[in-house]
Amino acid sequence: MMALPEVLKFIVRYVFGTNNLINLGERACLLTLYFGRFNIR
Repeated sequence: MMALPEVLKFIVRYVFGTNNLINLGERACLLTLYFGRFNIR
């Protein structure tokens, strides 16, 4: 697992790396699903 600051920088680049709103929506969904796995108890 990467250090939290590195993860945050990665997310910022990943989310704001494009101005395409469709891609933003898809990436937001992917990030939600990705981090949702860690929240499952």
